[in-house]
Formats: sequence, structure tokens, C-alpha cells
Amino acid sequence: MKGFVFIDITVTVMIISILAVVAIPAYHDYITKSKAAEISLLAITVKKAVSDYYAYHGKFPTDNKVAGISELIKGNYVAAIKINHGKIQVTLRKGLEKEIAGGVLNLQPMLKDNPLVNIMSWTCNSTLENKYLPKYCRS
Repeated sequence: MKGFVFIDITVTVMIISILAVVAIPAYHDYITKSKAAEISLLAITVKKAVSDYYAYHGKFPTDNKVAGISELIKGNYVAAIKINHGKIQVTLRKGLEKEIAGGVLNLQPMLKDNPLVNIMSWTCNSTLENKYLPKYCRS
């Protein structure tokens, strides 16, 4: 018998449909996570500037300018990064996927008690879902 039978075509279309139902949401989630990953890339630079300022001056910088960071720091998906007395606020753009659009990540510097060296760690709070946060902020 030559050619495809109606059953063969139906089964093939059904398998492709099932794969699409699984793949499309997973791909959307992957794209959303990759856009949110820009937070981590930009925040690393700002965290280092805050840490360096504290190491040199013994206090936290009051704003971006004092920390030596541009007021205009932003990325393709990050709208703004602001420093306020050592606290860093990262705001995502509004026109992104609904899961991350306009999301905010706040990073708070914390000094660990150590009489020899002040070691800084960071605490996070955010309006974003846990899976979209940088790894160091996930609970």
C-alpha cells in the first residue's frame, strides 16, 4: 500500500500538537528568564561599586553619583538602577512580558560581624517571582 493513511496523518498531527503544547510555554518561560537575567549582569557592577565605596570610606554611598555610577545606567530590559544610602533598586521596563514588566528588585547591603574584616553580604526582596530572580536572591 502506497502513501499515508488518514490514521497515520492524524496520529502525526496529534503528536506534533502535544509537543507544541509543551514546548511553547517552556520557550516563553525561557525567554522571560533570559530578559530578567540582565538584572544580575548590571547589578554586579553596582554592587561592586557600593562595596568598594564602603571599603574606602567606611560608609555607604548616598546615590549613584557618589558611588561613581551613572544615573543613566540601564539596559535593554532594565529601566533604571538607583543607589539610595547603599541600597540598590533595579527596575525593569514596563513593555516586557507580564511576569516581569515593571518588576523591582531591591538589594540591601549587610555587614557580617567580624572584628578583623567587615564582610558584606546582600539581602534581596522583589516583586518578581522567585524563578526570575538572580540565583543569589532565590529562596
